[in-house]
Amino acid sequence: MKISNFSILKKNIDNLDVTKTKLFLVISPDVFEKEKIIKEILSSISKNTQVNVTRFSKVTSLDEIFNVYNSMSLLGGHMLALIDDLNLIFKNDLPKLNEYIKKNNVFFIAGSQNKSLASGLYQTVEKNGLVFDLSQEKFWEKEKRIANFAIEKCMKAKKNISAGVIDTIFSKVGVDFALVEKEVEKLLLYTMEKKSIELEDVENICPTNMTQSIWQIAEKIVWDQITFDNFSIDSSFFHQLLSSIRYNLQIGYKIASLVEMGKGSELNVAFPKMYPRLLEKRKEIATRYSTKYFKKALQIIFETDVLSKSCSLMLLDYLKLKLLFLQLYDINSFA
Repeated sequence: MKISNFSILKKNIDNLDVTKTKLFLVISPDVFEKEKIIKEILSSISKNTQVNVTRFSKVTSLDEIFNVYNSMSLLGGHMLALIDDLNLIFKNDLPKLNEYIKKNNVFFIAGSQNKSLASGLYQTVEKNGLVFDLSQEKFWEKEKRIANFAIEKCMKAKKNISAGVIDTIFSKVGVDFALVEKEVEKLLLYTMEKKSIELEDVENICPTNMTQSIWQIAEKIVWDQITFDNFSIDSSFFHQLLSSIRYNLQIGYKIASLVEMGKGSELNVAFPKMYPRLLEKRKEIATRYSTKYFKKALQIIFETDVLSKSCSLMLLDYLKLKLLFLQLYDINSFA
């Protein structure tokens, strides 16, 4: 079964029949949302049956995954392998993992930030389990979904919130699940003695609009000489900054790839909305860095994102040092 609506997903996992549904695949470009959905699925499985979860959050071999199912738990219950992101599996191993999942009646959960990476596994889970796929979600669909989440959260707290107030929150922090959730939680505490959240509460509590400045910071990090001394950013916006950097790196990787394939003259077709002078400037930078740089930088973003879910390091400083090192290092020495 394939689902792209969170409310429908919630109904399905709340009424989960674990004798029939044991395979789950969560596809979301947003790492925070992906983790939240996986947590919901795990919670529902645990209510219905006893499972022993082995979570894989770093590069993993197939033997490690298969060993989970070949091991017996002293406490009883079913073994469950949870792969945070399919990027952690070597591409050549994915067909073998798919075949194993097809042939064995096991509990399995995997996350992915894009549908193409899931490959054959997508069809297997769609046929025999549950796929939650946000990869094709339109902006207005995401906006409506996150607005509904904010309304439901306020309703549970017996608090009213209007569409206008939600729009104002969006204008402050963007349509970002993690940031909206955090701001709503702050507003619920701030308005504890009130029956509703008003515009003035948002103005008093929520930060000024950071979306544009975060985007500008991300562009400067990717396309200009990296210097981290002249800006500061609230930790609340760290994941939004990561997303903006990732998007710019993906553009750089695409430009560098086309240039290296001898298709530099076709860039205006690949990027029809980018001003020609800006495109030419980015072509020059992307050509100098090469695909190796952008690929390695994207890996660093992924690793930082994973770390942010499992520890409390000063991750902005970590990211600064990694990117500075990458830009200063001789890129030709990378494998």
